[in-house]
This record gives sequence, C-alpha cells and structure tokens, in this order.
Amino acid sequence: MNKELKTETLNLRVSLGIKQALRGIAERENRSMVNALECLVTDYYKRNKIELPKATKESRSAHANMSGQEQDEEKSEFSGFW
Repeated sequence: MNKELKTETLNLRVSLGIKQALRGIAERENRSMVNALECLVTDYYKRNKIELPKATKESRSAHANMSGQEQDEEKSEFSGFW
C-alpha cells in the first residue's frame, strides 16, 4: 500500500448493498472500510496495468482552483469508471 500522507476527504453516497459489501470485504480482510477501498482501487490499477496517479502539490492546487463546472466535468469523466 502507498504510504502517502492522507490529507484528502472523500464523502460518498452509495446504496445500502454496496456499503454492506464493502463492510463485508473489510471484515474478511481484517481492514477498515477505508483501507479496503484503497486496496480495491490499487488492485484495479494493478490488474489493468495502469500507473496509479501520484499526488503533487501542483495537481492539488490546480484542482483547488478549478471552477465548480470544471470539477463537475472531472467527476463525470470517471462516472463509468468501472
């Protein structure tokens, strides 16, 4: 697992079934739900031979300076991710 400093907050709205599934994965793996989600994302990138994005100060400040519309467009870019 990546040892980057965790400074970002992510709020998700999911169905009850997805929440229960994530909790089940976390319990079976003896992990927190957040750590289980991190593992699922990391595993997806590895399986598909995609390099996991590296966070930089520049990318962080660029995102902070985006307009609401630009942030919405970025979100929709990943809406069909899986």
